Amino acid sequence: MVDQVGVGLQRQYERIPSLYRTPLTFEPKKGAFLMTRNRTLSQPPAGSTGLVRTVHALRKRPIGELSAYELSRMIGQEVGLPWLMPVALEILSETAPAQAGGGFYDEELLSAVLTCSSEVWRTSPQWVEEVSGILHQLVDLSPYIQSDVKEFLDNTRNI
Repeated sequence: MVDQVGVGLQRQYERIPSLYRTPLTFEPKKGAFLMTRNRTLSQPPAGSTGLVRTVHALRKRPIGELSAYELSRMIGQEVGLPWLMPVALEILSETAPAQAGGGFYDEELLSAVLTCSSEVWRTSPQWVEEVSGILHQLVDLSPYIQSDVKEFLDNTRNI
């Protein structure tokens, strides 16, 4: 039986444009959805960079076991966005109030989200609203992230 996270992920999957769909397989023994292509994950091409090899390996891990850092690697490569973006936005949303109070905030994950291509935002405008809401809660962002915020706002102005 699929757990609540699985049901939520399946609903997210059904609402996304086919452009970003990758078959989703439920692995009962692991208790999580895995991002797969034709139920068999391909191997990274010979001579691949460390990042490419890492992303290929992370695709085999249950989503619920990925750290914020690992999510940022995947999202930065725009892999598995239909499943990973909602998880990332939830993490960013839950930790935004702590950042405003002077606490730690994962700018790496925020940067990966903000720098997704314009096509991602055009096909998933609900994410634009969520990211904008998160940004309104944040204060004292580093100059590095401020430039990512500006780029995001420029790319999503007409969405």
